[in-house]
Amino acid sequence: MLPEWSESERLAGERETLGLYLTGHPVAACEDELKQIVSTRLADLASETPAETGWGQPRRSVRIAGLVVDLRKRANRVMLTLDDRSGRIEVTLFEELYQSLRNIIAKDAILIVDGNLRYDEFSERWRVHGRAGDGHRSGARAVRASHRCAVVAEDRQWTGAD
Repeated sequence: MLPEWSESERLAGERETLGLYLTGHPVAACEDELKQIVSTRLADLASETPAETGWGQPRRSVRIAGLVVDLRKRANRVMLTLDDRSGRIEVTLFEELYQSLRNIIAKDAILIVDGNLRYDEFSERWRVHGRAGDGHRSGARAVRASHRCAVVAEDRQWTGAD
């Protein structure tokens, strides 16, 4: 008899074979911790109606998290698509910010991103423009997920054991 696959192996196999996660999602391992850190779930953002449109529309500061499901570079910008099980959103990082964070930003990484939320009239979707934080804090942080989650944001740390 073959040994059972770990959850991460099973999920990776599902995504590779089917193109989607069927029996779970990588974000699930850290979902409780992420709820303490993020300002909203992606599905809640997607369901909002923009109050104003056009270039002068107000931008709202958000902290979101999700699995990087797509990563592409265009000119001096990098676009990430984050998925938190509830929905997806595109995040734009300027080259300088991306370069300062390139060691943590990769496909299948779980990231926490601080940014400005803006409605894109052309695509008729919400987008987040990642921003650098104060001092040494950055606009994105990696979440390390295993059997226990360790999430670091700002100056606080949460672990799955708490």
